[in-house]
Amino acid sequence: LACAEADSRARQEGRSLFDGITIPPSHYLWGGEELGRQAEEVAAGGYSAAKLKVGGDPKAVFTHLTEVAELVEVPLRLDFNAALTASEARGLFRSLGTDLRRRIDLVEDPCPYDSDGWQALAEETGIDLALDWGFEAGLEQGVLPPGVALGVFKPARDDGEKLGAHPVLVTSSMDHPIGQMWAAWWAARVASGLVPGVTARGCGLLTHGHFCGDPALDLVRQEGSRLLPPAGTGVGFDDYLEELAWEDLK
Repeated sequence: LACAEADSRARQEGRSLFDGITIPPSHYLWGGEELGRQAEEVAAGGYSAAKLKVGGDPKAVFTHLTEVAELVEVPLRLDFNAALTASEARGLFRSLGTDLRRRIDLVEDPCPYDSDGWQALAEETGIDLALDWGFEAGLEQGVLPPGVALGVFKPARDDGEKLGAHPVLVTSSMDHPIGQMWAAWWAARVASGLVPGVTARGCGLLTHGHFCGDPALDLVRQEGSRLLPPAGTGVGFDDYLEELAWEDLK
């Protein structure tokens, strides 16, 4: 509803939400296969980081991380979706060794959040831990909970007005291009200093390449690691939206 309201206001005024602001670069979202091709895309696109979604098998994570680290030179961001236990997370990061551990820029949700466990893990590994699951609920008066270095801010889920003075990684929710552009608008505002106190720790907006089947996906443009604003007013896609069948909800 917040997206619809901002979009409607901009359309009535005949302007794009992206007028006067620039969408910042995104990290590369690594897929599961074709490692060589993806490594070439990272280099060709000038990406400053690559994000890997990994699972709950520490041995498989170790193998995958080692393979990717040998192919790319950029820092790596790992997202476990809380698939590990705190004990498994500590064991995995101990097994990486100093050099490989230094390649890790941040880790999202290594295990379900627990203040003591996360603080111990952060202190032991020296790795920044990012809270995605429960980010907004975990904020207390805009302050990140103990052990959390940054929050994963998803505008499709989180209320940007409740953000506090802390760093965030702004990402889409792997959703439709409309939601993708809503996330991009917030990322551009954070990067431009238009959200008081909030600092940018990068963003992850380039999810459209992992989907197919909706004509809007073909309208999303990017230049290297940067998502480009769509043509049109509001969040864009004017012609596409006009062609959809709409019904009043009563």
